[in-house]
Amino acid sequence: LQTVAEVGDTEISAQELSDQFRQLMNSMRSRLGESFDTQKAVQLGLLDQTLDQIVNGQLLPINARDLGLTVSDDLIRTTIRSAPEFRGVGTAFDPMRFREFLVQQGFPSEGAYVTRLRREMLRQQITGAITDGAAAPKQLVDLLFKYRNEPRVAEVLTVPLGDPKSLPDPD
Repeated sequence: LQTVAEVGDTEISAQELSDQFRQLMNSMRSRLGESFDTQKAVQLGLLDQTLDQIVNGQLLPINARDLGLTVSDDLIRTTIRSAPEFRGVGTAFDPMRFREFLVQQGFPSEGAYVTRLRREMLRQQITGAITDGAAAPKQLVDLLFKYRNEPRVAEVLTVPLGDPKSLPDPD
């Protein structure tokens, strides 16, 4: 397998990049129509963006491990089974809807989806740890509130256009 990047001890294969790029392309085509092709996506930088996302996704488990954070299989299972988009008749989990979702989103397997979900949950834990305790200073909040809510007055001046036929020829 051809390696396109390395993050720590992990190699990112061309196949993994291709799979994720294909998922992004499927998503973009559903929004922009079938005329959105690979060439346009590459020109827009979506291939590079996909590689960046994979690299950043590989950094998360390293950071999480260093911080001692984990996402258990039970939490993953509970999250999937309680997701509204996977519910069938009533409120029960519908495995068929789950499989349809995987196909529509271009996941090659359930494991690939679980891996992505685990990374996303780890990312939420890391960013939550950083942002939950963050608060803007009261002076800054008051200043921004005052700026956004201060009354403003605007005056408009209208200058009528003259008759263009009355303008002299340029010399």
